[in-house]
Amino acid sequence: MKNRLLIMIVIASITLAGCQKKQEIVQPTTESIVTEETLVSEDESSEETSSTMEEGTPDAGRVMTFEDNLENMLMPMDALMMCVTENGYEYGSTDPTVFWASLYYTLGNYGTKREIVTINGSEMIVPSQVVQEFATALFADYDNLPEIPGNLNTAIRYDEGKDAYVVSLGDRGLSESRIYDDYDNGDGTYTVMAKLCATDSNSTICDYKFILVENQYADGVQNPLFYYSIKSMTKIEEK
Repeated sequence: MKNRLLIMIVIASITLAGCQKKQEIVQPTTESIVTEETLVSEDESSEETSSTMEEGTPDAGRVMTFEDNLENMLMPMDALMMCVTENGYEYGSTDPTVFWASLYYTLGNYGTKREIVTINGSEMIVPSQVVQEFATALFADYDNLPEIPGNLNTAIRYDEGKDAYVVSLGDRGLSESRIYDDYDNGDGTYTVMAKLCATDSNSTICDYKFILVENQYADGVQNPLFYYSIKSMTKIEEK
């Protein structure tokens, strides 16, 4: 891994949140439904997602595998499926609107996995280093945070005084994401198949194939959430 990004942060609980129709991104809420079975619990995360375990512990020195870290990668995959489906976007980091909308969905749903993220009324306050960490999971070609486009400044905005981003909260609705297949491609990439489902009917909303690679910034993060980054996502059309 290269280009190490120093981010000193710790793991906290999951905040779940939401989305809405094209160009009107619904603000996430702390009361929305996400698949708890497929996410790493707080107790598990302290043991399974840490790459810097204390010497002398039973897991010290254990090599973290792809499977160890796959569950946390459901967070950005879930947010991306909601974002592109609700807004009609194509995955990619070059369009600032798609970039920040993807981050908005991810932070609104999962930002409080980091305990330095706080909730103030209907807003979530996310320090810049946390935003950067989540961006590295969403986009393997992440380089820097672009300026937030004007059409999203009511959903997410930058507070220069706090060096933090303010995310408006709302309701995600009744949906959850599930990983149903994954495998090592043998070339440094991994394939993950995941789908977004309606919890009230158990029907599939959308189905995607994700290609993951090693997160080049993860070894510069203390107890990183994401050891992998999403390189691409391709919609699986119904036959």
